[in-house]
Amino acid sequence: MRLASAFAVAAFAQCPCVEWSGLNDYLEYRGQEEVLAIRPQGRGGPVYDYDPNYGVGGCKIHDAGKPPFCTQRFPPAWCAKEWCYIDPTKCDQIYVRSKFFMKEELFFSYGTCGKANTFHKWYVEGGAETKESLGPLITLVEGYVKSNKVAAETAPITSHHAENCGASSSACPCNECSPVGRYWPGKRVNFEDITMLAGDKSPAGNPDDGTCLGRGVSTTYLNMASNEYDLEYVSPDTHPRIGYQYFGHQASGAYGQWPLTDLSTTPGMCTGDYDPRFRPWYASIATGAKDVVLVLDKSGSMGTAGRIALARKAALAAIDTLSDYDWVGIVLFNDRVMAYGDYLIPATVANKALYQQQPR
Repeated sequence: MRLASAFAVAAFAQCPCVEWSGLNDYLEYRGQEEVLAIRPQGRGGPVYDYDPNYGVGGCKIHDAGKPPFCTQRFPPAWCAKEWCYIDPTKCDQIYVRSKFFMKEELFFSYGTCGKANTFHKWYVEGGAETKESLGPLITLVEGYVKSNKVAAETAPITSHHAENCGASSSACPCNECSPVGRYWPGKRVNFEDITMLAGDKSPAGNPDDGTCLGRGVSTTYLNMASNEYDLEYVSPDTHPRIGYQYFGHQASGAYGQWPLTDLSTTPGMCTGDYDPRFRPWYASIATGAKDVVLVLDKSGSMGTAGRIALARKAALAAIDTLSDYDWVGIVLFNDRVMAYGDYLIPATVANKALYQQQPR
């Protein structure tokens, strides 16, 4: 066997790497091939065959490509980090007991290799209980997004009239919706259709009001809902739901959503005042995470023709589009400069409410 009994390998001086001769007890043969038999998911888990030199050689990336966790499409971060076995009596770095060899008094450390130990947190939170994590969910969502993309790209463009595309006009009010609170608290909904509000903000002469494209996407919305949403009613508190599915049309401001919902009691929705392009869910997808600094002129010239009111309205509208992934700051100037804070802050609901009081 190629393993040495015990010798130090370069790492932090006060926590040298060591080789563990106990690996010999876990070596097995598969035909003529020598392998290291490991149960990464615990004593009751399946056996996986690793290279017999797993963990040997000091600070190295030992786990990359190893089943079952590090072969996923989106493996945990620790899969790409260096670590080594250590002697706990001779180590001043953070170390933990091995989870792969739980019967042994075996310890390893990422810290002595200059890396953070994300494995321990992952393990404690149940990461080893299943070989799957977010990978399958991400793949599933990507498939749905691709279906929406194909449906949107192949949808026809027709006149300004929603009925030409079969777009729903029953949301204001919705006579086909459930009683209030039957499924969702305070809502009247119909899971078998979508809401589609035609846009009227297209450039002059552009026949595209967004309803045909929305109707095309609606098929994928309904398919997704039928796959992921249990429509069998239990109670308002336990009814499983996937939330809303939204659609916003860039050219016209048309709006669509699943499920069909009575919007007649929602201010602005049925009077043409609602524009999805100024909502955080739309802006965050269209622009991605961003840093925003609003620089506003409050000098004397802004006091004429209602300029300061227009500037404040525009600033508030911009702030309202931001999400938790964005960072924002405000700077005012006249004959001097006034900054609200020395740093950008995350655009959380609380911080946006604070800033919305500031640009005056």
